[in-house]
Amino acid sequence: MLHGLQYLHEQGVLHRDIKGANILTTKDGHVKLADFGVAIRLNAHPPLGEGEDEDKEGREEEVDVVGSPYWMAPEVIEMNAPTSACDVWSLGCTCLELMSGGKPPYFHLGRLMVAIIYVICVHILLHYYLLRPFGVVHVSVL
Repeated sequence: MLHGLQYLHEQGVLHRDIKGANILTTKDGHVKLADFGVAIRLNAHPPLGEGEDEDKEGREEEVDVVGSPYWMAPEVIEMNAPTSACDVWSLGCTCLELMSGGKPPYFHLGRLMVAIIYVICVHILLHYYLLRPFGVVHVSVL
């Protein structure tokens, strides 16, 4: 698994959804990483969608929050640009998942954990994109 992840990162690819459900094994015992649905290539621009101006100048870099919440690195939740460290975090969570009988870290918190993550994301969006330009430097979530 580590060799495959190292190879991906050397190629500039981030998986962004490493978890036990995305790890497959062959009959020979080889480990394969699956589900590259949210993978990205670093320093690559996504293709322009229909109707968008082909002039990329002035476009802001978008940061997507993708992956499975229980395995997400803190910087992903904080909406920072993803790095290979995010995959390493997810791999660590996957190791804990596999050692604990198939449950990811904080799974016992149930859907509450997902709700907390959404609240954090909304807080960050509200603060950084809406209020900060107007001089508001702190917003209480509760």
